Amino acid sequence: MRGTTGHNGVSSGSGLISIAWPLQHTLCSRSKEICMNDESVLVGTTLDMPLVPVREDGGTVHPAVGHDDGPAIPVQMTTVAEVAPKPQTSAHLQIECAHILIERLAERALPAPVTRKVRAQWDPMAPSATANSAAPWPDAATYARALEAALDAEVEALDALRGMTDGATGNGMAPTSRTSGDGLVRGHGAARVEVGQTGLARGRAAIQVAMDRLFGVREHADDPDVAAVRSAGVRPPRWLGLREAYVQVTGDAGVTGTIHPGLSIAREANEVTTGILNQALLNSMTKRLVQDYDGQPQDWRKFVSIRALRDFKTQDRIRLHDFGTLSTVAEGGAYTNLAWDDTRETYAPVKKGNLVVVTREAILNDDLDAIRKIPSKLAIAAGITINEFVYGLFTGNPTMADATKIFDDGTQTAHGNRLTSALSATALQSAMTLMMKQTNTAGKRLNLRPAYLLVPPDLLFTSMTLVSSTLVPGSMNNDANVLKGAVEPLSVAQFTDVTDWYVIADPRQIETLEIGFVGGRETPDLLMQDAPLEGQVFTNDQISFKVRWEFGGGWLDYRGAVWSQVAG
Repeated sequence: MRGTTGHNGVSSGSGLISIAWPLQHTLCSRSKEICMNDESVLVGTTLDMPLVPVREDGGTVHPAVGHDDGPAIPVQMTTVAEVAPKPQTSAHLQIECAHILIERLAERALPAPVTRKVRAQWDPMAPSATANSAAPWPDAATYARALEAALDAEVEALDALRGMTDGATGNGMAPTSRTSGDGLVRGHGAARVEVGQTGLARGRAAIQVAMDRLFGVREHADDPDVAAVRSAGVRPPRWLGLREAYVQVTGDAGVTGTIHPGLSIAREANEVTTGILNQALLNSMTKRLVQDYDGQPQDWRKFVSIRALRDFKTQDRIRLHDFGTLSTVAEGGAYTNLAWDDTRETYAPVKKGNLVVVTREAILNDDLDAIRKIPSKLAIAAGITINEFVYGLFTGNPTMADATKIFDDGTQTAHGNRLTSALSATALQSAMTLMMKQTNTAGKRLNLRPAYLLVPPDLLFTSMTLVSSTLVPGSMNNDANVLKGAVEPLSVAQFTDVTDWYVIADPRQIETLEIGFVGGRETPDLLMQDAPLEGQVFTNDQISFKVRWEFGGGWLDYRGAVWSQVAG
């Protein structure tokens, strides 16, 4: 009797009924993932067992499949024992391994050379002859584990190299015998900064930052050199002396003047640029000069007007004469003309400067302390120079364009800006009153108020007591000190007369003094002459530094200042 198969997958024949359960139902009972794979193969076992068929309405079919009577029929039933995935093809494995390689390299963020090396060694698309291509790996998971191990080894090697250049190892241990805390590799030479066509700016920035650190220049995030090395991940060398810097940049270990490109840490078109060190040295000295100059006393900036000058020509400052009150105009009457005039004050800027040389002997002897102090000493000299110039305009009592002196001197009384009283509360009030009574060219009072009290160091604490005490100093009563906060006392070291003192108004109220800087350069310029075949470099083995500062100034108006000339 030949068996037949119904719509429920039940077939009969040879006394057996074989049931093939729908594939999707069987797999879903075991694994959703496998269920989705329509290429899976069922591996089953056969059981002989009675089968009681069930109709679609839930009733039992007796006694045999498709009949209402007869004995139960033995059936052959296939049960799922295992789902075997279809073996992965070589192309599929290569693609999956390629995705793994891309993801792992992105996660590690290794330096570009290391990334290129790993990608070349572990490229799954490489020919099967390549050791780490996808072919030797049975599956992607095994490839991923081997790749992770290789990446861990690269990271450990990088940590060890960083420890050799910055004085610290990746595991926090002390430097080895070949390294030192200054970040130099002992026994292998210093870390080389390759300055090629694409890395020139980066190499220069690294050397510049290293030289700045050597000279104690404070780092700022907005410094372009600092920003360049940080963004590029470059570690500038750490030099302990000027000789070390010279040797590493030029390769001239004996300081003979002969450049050795192969030993230099900086290259430009495969040749050492001799100007790199000199330029870095000049920049660092200039930065330190400006940094230290900013730390010098510059109280004069509070009461002078500052201008940028185009050239060295005599500067004309014209002050128009003032008008009085406006005239009353009668009905139908004519307007009267107001006569006007001007006063012209002048001054001429001057050039100040000196030469400073660094000898070959200084480099050989590594006199870092001496050379590093040059910018600081120049900054102090610049501060003294400008202070002496400004305060000399007070003590010198120069003549104005109208042939009168700035301050009355006993013989001259036209300006009404001189006292002869020692500094006291009463004298300070008198000086303030004199300034408030100053008039314009039309004879109208200006009601000017002094803002600063200039005193020699000998009178600083007296002046502070006068304007800081809550009650009247030295008084037995409880009267309020009306001078408290009236003016700001400024100590002027250039005032050698221990009794004379001055008050001066804020320049926003009246422009009294002006200081002009040529080209707007308010700090000194530092220049260098380092051409090897010219000047002292050739004849005396010296690098010459020239400090230059161009400025001038003068009085614009006498009414904004009062002088107390105390006898003795």
